[in-house]
Amino acid sequence: MEPIDPTMSPLTRARNTKELLRALDEYEPGLAAKVRAKTSAEALDAVEGAASTAFLPTGLVAEILLPLIETVGKDRAIDLWRFFLVRRYAGTPLLRPIILGAFRLFGLSPASVFRQLPRAWHLLYRNLAIPSVFFPDERRAVIHLRDVHPEVLEEYPDLMLSLQGGLEGVTELAGADGTSTMRIDKDARVVEILITW
Repeated sequence: MEPIDPTMSPLTRARNTKELLRALDEYEPGLAAKVRAKTSAEALDAVEGAASTAFLPTGLVAEILLPLIETVGKDRAIDLWRFFLVRRYAGTPLLRPIILGAFRLFGLSPASVFRQLPRAWHLLYRNLAIPSVFFPDERRAVIHLRDVHPEVLEEYPDLMLSLQGGLEGVTELAGADGTSTMRIDKDARVVEILITW
């Protein structure tokens, strides 16, 4: 994995934010309007007008996600991203039987999915952090992000709540009930999420 270049913006895949915006009212009726009222039209237009496969500056995505976190609060933000991941991958009629069938057929567990995170990271983020995964025991994983882009840590560290909630969602997809804690060390440029299931 390439080193993080602090002179260039971190990037986030547009698809997740676009789909999240469409799903907000499923989580809480009227939530989309509340978030849109707190977000600049320019940021909304840039995200909604981007191709789903495009990578956008993470700072631009933060202009939407930070008002969302402010609206629902940090604890509910984790729950929102958990809900979103489960809804996105198992809540649609087309994907639900495929995803749940794969878990049953291949015996996928939270650990087996978390092991893939370093390989799949580039599908979601660029120039944001370098991920690794450790397993203190069979029911816990530590997602370790090193060399986290300084812009993320200084300007919008709460965006890491989306990853925390998504990891909890992975455990739910695998039939477990995960809980997580997060530690951010700005000086060391490290984020660690401990998830237990």
